[in-house]
Amino acid sequence: MRRHITGGFVVAALVVAALALRFVWPRPSVHIVNKELVTRLNGEQDWSIEITNPFPYAIEFRSLPVETKIGTETSTSDVHPLYIDFTSGRLKQSDRRLEARSSWQFLEGITADARVHRQVILWSQVPETSQPRPPWKQQVDRLAVRLIGRPVFLRCRVARSPWFTSPTDRTAEREQLEREVREKLARIVGGQSAQPDSRGNAAPP
Repeated sequence: MRRHITGGFVVAALVVAALALRFVWPRPSVHIVNKELVTRLNGEQDWSIEITNPFPYAIEFRSLPVETKIGTETSTSDVHPLYIDFTSGRLKQSDRRLEARSSWQFLEGITADARVHRQVILWSQVPETSQPRPPWKQQVDRLAVRLIGRPVFLRCRVARSPWFTSPTDRTAEREQLEREVREKLARIVGGQSAQPDSRGNAAPP
């Protein structure tokens, strides 16, 4: 009897340790870098941003608000639970799909900031490689997004570029856009707009 109890404690300890490692152990991710400065026809300069998918499967991603750093203060982009379909383990709405081991470049545009900042995206596997998951994993991932900002059991997480500054500042335009997005999310959460789908999930903006 004592031997069975001891064995049970050992198994439980191993499970707890494995879950703890999933929270803190670094995992492979998508790469974001600012490649080069590009001069537009109006004379303004923008960074060319490159997003690379290093995995042997396709991914999809959506942009999150840029994060800024002023002195020791750093802003953090929130991963809103409405962005993720926890049943399938994928994004509900994405900006672009990246095939296996491919890259995509774009000009920074409205996210340009003269302050120290970095680009942020939320990415996941595409629908073809994301299967329905056990309900307990769905619940754990919902809780993890709220507590630590990313799921634990999904290949769905946040990727960030290195810190950099831009020669063109479009902070005012971007902050207005971000306010509109936050207001829209608040309306969805409050049930004032967007009807739930067949799973009871409201559509993201």
